[in-house]
Amino acid sequence: MLTFCCSHGISTSPWNLERRPAEGAIFAQDHYKAQRTDIFICSVPKSGTTWLKEPKDSFVSLWHYATSLEQPERILFLKYEDLIKDTAFYVKKMAEFMGYPFSLEEEKEGKIQDIVEFCSFGNMSNLEIVFVAVMESHFPSDKYAPSKFSKEEDEISPKTLETCRDIVSALPREIGWKAYGDICFYKGFWCYSYLLEGAIFAQDHYKAQPTDIFICSVPKSGTTWLKALTFSIVTRTQFDNSTTPLHTKNPHTCVPILERVFSRKGIKPGPGSLPLMSTHMPYASMPKSIIDSGCKIVYICREPKDSFVSLWHYASKLRAGLQEPMSLEECFEFFCKGVSDYGPYWDHLLGYWKASLEQPGKISFLKYEDLIKDTPFYVKKIAEFMGYPFSLEEEKEGKIQEIAEFCSFGNMSNLEVSKTGKSADDNIGVEIKTLYRKGKIGDWKHYLTPEMIERLDKITKQKLGDSGLSFDEK
Repeated sequence: MLTFCCSHGISTSPWNLERRPAEGAIFAQDHYKAQRTDIFICSVPKSGTTWLKEPKDSFVSLWHYATSLEQPERILFLKYEDLIKDTAFYVKKMAEFMGYPFSLEEEKEGKIQDIVEFCSFGNMSNLEIVFVAVMESHFPSDKYAPSKFSKEEDEISPKTLETCRDIVSALPREIGWKAYGDICFYKGFWCYSYLLEGAIFAQDHYKAQPTDIFICSVPKSGTTWLKALTFSIVTRTQFDNSTTPLHTKNPHTCVPILERVFSRKGIKPGPGSLPLMSTHMPYASMPKSIIDSGCKIVYICREPKDSFVSLWHYASKLRAGLQEPMSLEECFEFFCKGVSDYGPYWDHLLGYWKASLEQPGKISFLKYEDLIKDTPFYVKKIAEFMGYPFSLEEEKEGKIQEIAEFCSFGNMSNLEVSKTGKSADDNIGVEIKTLYRKGKIGDWKHYLTPEMIERLDKITKQKLGDSGLSFDEK
């Protein structure tokens, strides 16, 4: 089986987790184990790399000229200009070099020309790809809404980014559950550094609008499901179940995570350009503009024991092949101490719970368990809360039930994109199927010992106290 990687002079390796290529390159020098069947694409950035990746991933170097003279059987040296002048010739040449020569039958059938035309600049640049940068076209919007990027903010000052990184680099740290490095403690909560940089930057720079809708949660508490539901509700006049982007993109791409968007190359959404956004940030740490703007917040939480078990399974999958998974017992100790994604878990819940009691018209607080028990009821309730109520005609036509069934665990986990796709939001290319496991209530019974159950229930009672928030422990 071939492993395809591409290197822009330094690295775009799986270890480039914090968008610092030099760190990934140094780590890869000692840890990357190449196979004889591997094929690499190498180049200086902006020298035809995107184009070259398409005709078939290959070990093709655009600029390692001296080495190519010494090892012509291993390194093919190309010039962008030559590739433009006679693309068909070089497609055939690359195929032969890589060990994937075209047969005479394929040549007669015009397979080479098919690849040339599909991978041409004109065709590739006009493909309709649903991603964060064009998500605003999928939502109802005012024709005078500002653009996604403010002109004066197209680029972020390196000093500003460096300040965020300096803050994060000096924070207390613990071992992270996932393959993302250490987890940092910042103003009362724990977060992975690559997301924390985006969170800190967003606090000062994100400008929320009253029409924004935020999906908020602790990781692995029903986030993927809630995103699918809210996206389907908001876009139901643009798409039906057969045309929705959820067939080709995972819900976390359709409803992007604010701190991840801000941490990716300094991208900053403009005001009002993305009606649906999400965050895992605690309520007290959200950008002030979100709190002050009056925009809607839909929050979902899950029974702590189920949430812990789901998070442990997810972290183990992400570590597979990169690091030894952490034991259930080790992660349990961290969780009980509050050291988990955006934890302490109970503080996260209480922050949104108390805010929802104070501002019920602004914050809708949901439990995963309730959503499972009566999904259609909550689909209708969520739609009304967000300002996208179903009409009587839609209800009669069964639109609510259609969305509930399409976004169900059974259907979403069996979509082709969920089985074979990878998330475009992560540098390490997380398989979308890792987002889905069982989705059952009470699965913790199969993993936790009686002592663990007693300890976690005791912590939950102590933490939630007389707040009015409780969970069924059965």
